[in-house]
Amino acid sequence: KALPLIGTTWKADTLIYGDVVGSTPAGVGATFVFGQDEVTISGLCNLGVVKYRASGSTLIFELGPLTRMACAPEIMAVEQAAVALFDGEATYRIDPKTLTITKGDKGLRFTATG
Repeated sequence: KALPLIGTTWKADTLIYGDVVGSTPAGVGATFVFGQDEVTISGLCNLGVVKYRASGSTLIFELGPLTRMACAPEIMAVEQAAVALFDGEATYRIDPKTLTITKGDKGLRFTATG
């Protein structure tokens, strides 16, 4: 049985760029928790609010203002992928304990941690 999108803590573990799929850099512990209409993100460099709504297999994101700090390149790589995904419309799929969010040929894959 697939875990629910809302309330599950999802850890980003895979970056997707077209045909290239690779693990997130070691030491990056970015987690995402979907509430009723907002995503709480921990473990990245910049802070901000991401509003969203789900419709079928589509997530419609509204990215609010973010702080603009520079961090370690490995953290910034995951953060930039998340920012690109969390602005506008993306597709998602939950396969038991794995959440995949894609937009075009880019995306992130997450594993449930709690």
